[in-house]
Amino acid sequence: MDADLPSIPDALETRLRFGKFAGLTIGEVAVMEPTYLEWIVRTIDREPETSLAARVVLRYFGYTPVNRPRLDNIVQRG
Repeated sequence: MDADLPSIPDALETRLRFGKFAGLTIGEVAVMEPTYLEWIVRTIDREPETSLAARVVLRYFGYTPVNRPRLDNIVQRG
């Protein structure tokens, strides 16, 4: 599987073609808002190269997602 992943330099230079950071590289976004890369990995499936590049960069920087509780578990309804 790792053979299919982009190198760190290639992943960092991958340019986003969508969203609020369109035109910036994944490396630039990683510095400004790493949670956006996490969102790309979880959500974007129409651009697998971008998703893989985001995954590589997150792994490289050792980013661990913050586990947030689900709101429906803590907010009482009714």
